[in-house]
Amino acid sequence: MKADTRRYSISVTKDMDADLKAVKEELYSEDSQSEMFRDLIARGLDAWKASEREIQ
Repeated sequence: MKADTRRYSISVTKDMDADLKAVKEELYSEDSQSEMFRDLIARGLDAWKASEREIQ
């Protein structure tokens, strides 16, 4: 793990687990689970920032 990263622990529902497994198989099969989560979090943050700009 890079020195400039932080470790988080998350819990997901059974529904989310099934969706995450499907996404892993479809889009992230060559990536680690950590890489997948980092990308999904980054996408979520980008979407949030875009929605904030639309409101202002």
